Amino acid sequence: MCSSNYYLKTRLNSKNTTIAVMPFSGIGVSQSTKFLLADELTNYIFIDKKISVIDRSQVNFILHQAGIKNPYSISKNQIIQISDSLKANVIALGFISKKSVLRELENSLYSISITVRLLDGKSAAVIGIIHNSQIVEQVQFDSVKNMLREIVKKI
Repeated sequence: MCSSNYYLKTRLNSKNTTIAVMPFSGIGVSQSTKFLLADELTNYIFIDKKISVIDRSQVNFILHQAGIKNPYSISKNQIIQISDSLKANVIALGFISKKSVLRELENSLYSISITVRLLDGKSAAVIGIIHNSQIVEQVQFDSVKNMLREIVKKI
């Protein structure tokens, strides 16, 4: 079972958009998986959508300098400062959730949900939210990557 919903004020223009993808936040997955997801999202935006992206090492360096450990809960001013420092006009914040879903007389199933919020770099206003979720028997990184690819198609 798969569900997806999204809202974008406007589709991003590859000619005048530069995106900085923050490390993912979330529950039920390891920190290394969250970093890998941010890397994959960055790759898909660049390769599939031909949109300029800020290198992940630069993003991580700026976050480290600012002392930000959880980019999913940063202030408006911090978003604007990070955007300005990185010369990005869009900030992407990702969240992943993996939860066990129990059913009668069956093995556990897992609910995987990914949400990507796109924020305007100058105002920190939300310009888009894209959500994708699935119920799966086994969580495999390839299926999560496919969910990310579906999200990128909507950008």
